[in-house]
Amino acid sequence: MKMNRFWAGLILLTLLLAACVPASGEVNAEVSQRAEEIAARLVTAIDAGDLTAFHADMNAQMTAAFDQKAFDDLRALFQTRLGDYKSMKMTSISLSDQYYVALFEMEYEKSPKVVMRLVLETSQPYLLSGLWFDSAELR
Repeated sequence: MKMNRFWAGLILLTLLLAACVPASGEVNAEVSQRAEEIAARLVTAIDAGDLTAFHADMNAQMTAAFDQKAFDDLRALFQTRLGDYKSMKMTSISLSDQYYVALFEMEYEKSPKVVMRLVLETSQPYLLSGLWFDSAELR
């Protein structure tokens, strides 16, 4: 009987402690909104050929990685393989290790599904520290 109470008490304690721990991967509305703003600015900057706007939300390492040539190459790739931009929606955002990861599904004239992955730092102003695009047309 004492052993059953012990196990019941241990299980109850475990459940109470688990309830006090926030769920991993939770993202507040501020971070989600920031990710959407960054995504929109990136797409607009690529379309306009505006490197300054493209760099606006990037950390120093990302800014250095995307020099004028890399940006021009990305823009040319989008223009030739994807065509005109049509729409975008966020499909998920989560906290992964030490970064926020946001996934967007975009539609272009020549590609109905382009996935954009943004990696944001976890502290304000949530700068962009990683960026990937994927679609059958880009491979």
